[in-house]
Amino acid sequence: MSLKCICQSILGTIDCWREVSITRKNVIKKLCEKQIPQKPNYPYMDETAYCPNCSMIVEDLYCGTCGQKIKWG
Repeated sequence: MSLKCICQSILGTIDCWREVSITRKNVIKKLCEKQIPQKPNYPYMDETAYCPNCSMIVEDLYCGTCGQKIKWG
């Protein structure tokens, strides 16, 4: 099972977890959401790619600022 599938499964069931605090659930949600690849933004019609989560310049598979996984191509 891929990391993306695992994270989607967690996000689909996390609201049913009674033993986990709301704060911890929110942290888990944010971490899982960052593992689901998002396409970078190109707001200025040039070749510079920006993270869809924090709007910082990205060049790798993950944003160096916030950790968002980037979906290239």
